[in-house]
Parts: sequence; structure tokens; C-alpha cells
Amino acid sequence: MTADVEALQGGIRLRCSRSCPCSRGHCLTSCPAALSEPYGCPFAARCWPVLPAHHVSTLYLAKHRAQELEAQGYVTIQELPDGLGLNPQAERQRRARAGRPPTGRGRPRPSLESFSPPLAFLDFETVQFAIPLWDGCHPFDQVPAQFSCHRERPDGKLDHHEWAPEGPGDRVPRSRRRVVEACAGARAVVAYSAGFEKGCLDALANALPYQAAALRDVAFRLADLLPVVREHVLPPGLRRGASA
Repeated sequence: MTADVEALQGGIRLRCSRSCPCSRGHCLTSCPAALSEPYGCPFAARCWPVLPAHHVSTLYLAKHRAQELEAQGYVTIQELPDGLGLNPQAERQRRARAGRPPTGRGRPRPSLESFSPPLAFLDFETVQFAIPLWDGCHPFDQVPAQFSCHRERPDGKLDHHEWAPEGPGDRVPRSRRRVVEACAGARAVVAYSAGFEKGCLDALANALPYQAAALRDVAFRLADLLPVVREHVLPPGLRRGASA
């Protein structure tokens, strides 16, 4: 370790000299979009004014492209013209900010055909322990630890089902039973980014092969709401992403 540290000593003075202008309030970049790479700059708020709403730096997964656009004189997303070749998510933002549909693929209604009532709305949470708490788990396994499910009743109201372990005992049989009961009777089990919920159901099924059929039936009924939102909706609160 000592030899490794000594090898770095020669560059300390250079690094300090480079940081001094920043400490005096002189920013080393002309583009605020670059201030988050590789980490957020602690002097950003002092050197740069508050950016306007929907600044080009908020384009989704387009950090370097945003720097180019700002250098070309664009400030906000609504100023951007057609034909820039933005990635699909950023183009969706641009269209929405211009007052146009986020995509040119029509209304979301056709995408909702797989969401046939009665519905259940399922959400899992997982944990990853270095030292597993439960039998059959390995270090840092992504283990389903709790779930919440709202199931639609015939009158349109929702019944809420939930489960979380109360200790290090065997959680799988009880969680499996609760999930199946919560989703019973639902024609479609709605999840947001359903691949995650499917992975949790598969993990529970693999832990209890003799009870896997009922869990895989729930997985078969999963309906993913994320593509509907991603392709057709851009609520202002989501800004540049589609994460709920």
C-alpha cells in the first residue's frame, strides 16, 4: 500500500492547482450539463444560476448530446427542432414539450386491451443480504421480502393484501400462499416494469417446486403498465424518465 501511495504523490500538486480556480468560483467548464461527470460538482450552485425548466441538460440519457445542443445555442427542450436523431426517450420528451403527442403511435387505448378486469395490482420489494437470513439463499441473492397487492372487487373498490416477514424463519411458504390468495380471481395482474415481479414470482416458485404451478399462473397473468406509459404518456412529474 505504501508504494502505491508514494507513486501518486507526484500528482497531488497538479491536482491541487487545478482545483484552486474552482475554490475561487472560477468554473472550469462552459457547460453546466458537464458538472455531473463523473460526480456532481459541489460548487455548481455557486458558479451557475438555476437552470430554466426543461433545460436541455434534462434530456433522458443524453448528457453528452445535451452539451452539444447547449453549445449550439439551445437552452430548453421546447426549442429543439425535428430531426435531431435523439434517443427514443429524449425524443418523447421533445415532442411532449412541443405540445405534441409523446409518440406518433396513437392513443394508449389499444395498448390497454390486455388489462382486462377484474385487475390486481402487484408490487414486490426485495432485499440482498451479505449473510442470508433464510434457508436456500446465497450471499447477495435478490430475495422477495414483502409484497403489496390491491385487488379489484366487482363494485370497483379495492381490497388490499400485504405480507412481510416478521423474523428469520422460513418465509417462502407463507409468502407464496399470500401472493396466490391476493391475486385470486384477477384476470390480469398489473405491475409496473413487470419483469421484476416475474423474477420475484419465479424465485418463489423455484424455492418451492411442488407449489410452483400456482405462482407461475400468477406470472402468466402479469400485464406490464410501463410500456403503455413509456410509449404514450409523459406526465410532467416524471420529467425525463418513466419510473413511477
